[in-house]
Amino acid sequence: MVTTIKNISTIDRTRYSRRIYFGDVTYNPGGNCGPRVQPDYQLVIIHQGSASFLIDNFEYVVPAGHHTLLIPGHYETIQFSTTSYTRHTWTSIHPSLVSEELANQIATLP
Repeated sequence: MVTTIKNISTIDRTRYSRRIYFGDVTYNPGGNCGPRVQPDYQLVIIHQGSASFLIDNFEYVVPAGHHTLLIPGHYETIQFSTTSYTRHTWTSIHPSLVSEELANQIATLP
């Protein structure tokens, strides 16, 4: 499914199952996402541009060529580069697919 959304050039969210999603999106300069509460485990890879993540009042920047793991239950806002397009891909995995042991290990990550 491809949809045009305000401040996003295109978004292509492909569903693998009802609990796993893959996506590719390009944000226009100055685009943003949120505020929201993260519902899933989400691996985000920045291919072009950059993204500034504000998660539970802690801010960090992810430049092109890097990635981050978002964890369910955290309050987040994402601000994309104000000077260039930002393209990122993601994989979103429903928490029910993650074992308690793995969820506990992930919770200890910075």
